[in-house]
Amino acid sequence: VMQPRRIAATTLAERIAVERCQRLGVDVGYQVPSASQSENARLVFCTLGVFRRRLLLDPDLVGVTHIIFDEVHERDKLADFNMIVVRDLLARRSDL
Repeated sequence: VMQPRRIAATTLAERIAVERCQRLGVDVGYQVPSASQSENARLVFCTLGVFRRRLLLDPDLVGVTHIIFDEVHERDKLADFNMIVVRDLLARRSDL
């Protein structure tokens, strides 16, 4: 789940983990610049920049099953870049 800001990614991950009665990093985690709580997490909240870095390192997003752009109405160049790359990825990965 992509969030435009670091505070949104960390806060939402913490809240979802609490609602699931789990510790952060078990099934729900986050990845933001210079911090991560997502080693074994299946649901990861991240910033747009972290997602872009992941796209550059792994263009096919191996292991990713779903992508959610949250707060997409707060569009900027980075959000647009990520959406264009994901659009092109869908041509190769129809399972997303």
